[in-house]
Amino acid sequence: MRVIEPQKQAVTAVKPRRRLSYRVIAAVAVAIVVGFLLWPRTVASPDLSVSEPESVVPIATEDAAQEQVDRILSDSEFRQLYNNIRQPNTTPIENPPSITGSDAADRHIIELAELRGYKLRSEASGALSPVDGVRLQSDAAAAWLDMKRAAAQDGISLRLTSGFRSVADQLTIFRSRLNATGATTQNIAEGYADNDLNSVMDRAAPPGYSRHHSGYAIDMLCPGTVFERFGESRCSEWLTNDNYQNARQYGFIPSYPDDTNNQGPLPEAWEYIWVGTELTAVEPQP
Repeated sequence: MRVIEPQKQAVTAVKPRRRLSYRVIAAVAVAIVVGFLLWPRTVASPDLSVSEPESVVPIATEDAAQEQVDRILSDSEFRQLYNNIRQPNTTPIENPPSITGSDAADRHIIELAELRGYKLRSEASGALSPVDGVRLQSDAAAAWLDMKRAAAQDGISLRLTSGFRSVADQLTIFRSRLNATGATTQNIAEGYADNDLNSVMDRAAPPGYSRHHSGYAIDMLCPGTVFERFGESRCSEWLTNDNYQNARQYGFIPSYPDDTNNQGPLPEAWEYIWVGTELTAVEPQP
């Protein structure tokens, strides 16, 4: 019997360890459950604070929108606006046509023209819309009619005198004016007719260099005012007031702003070009 007693002691010695192990396991289990229950509360707050700025979409305020609508454009910005756009339904003119029949004379004409700021333009490549006796790109034609109606409501009578001109049309005009000076091709090539050339290019672009090739440029007349004095007319005042507000409402900007040098011809107050209301940053009035 005494031999068995140590085994009983061994058994009784193990039992307390098993009871202690169960308690530890139970404590760990409780800790896990409590931690699980508390986990959403402790993580949710920092997650929201990080993600909230990323989910916010900036919304333009009314003041910011009005500032864009009332944006003032300088004469230089008007010029850059047109020179930097590619207008739809047009094809860039890569090379000007022969003007005099003399390569040397033609090269000199082009060199002088580009020194003045003339640039090769684009020519209309699609169908044009007839409007008030001329042809224009359809968007420009619709905008012209809207602008003319708005002017009439203010007692201003705008008349359209010129729209699209092909390269061939411009060639005829330029040759006619150049021939009227009496300059010979030899004198032109040798630089002896520069005064005559400049006098022609004051008012006429060499073929390939006219904005009218695009079908987006218009020339206007104000009844009761001599054409060349359009800039002094009530029509011009209506168009230019408040940084060309009335013209810009319909997508038109001045082709040749006054305070900009080397534009090609002398500034032509009667010529405007349609670039669209998205670029002019002025919303049409209802």
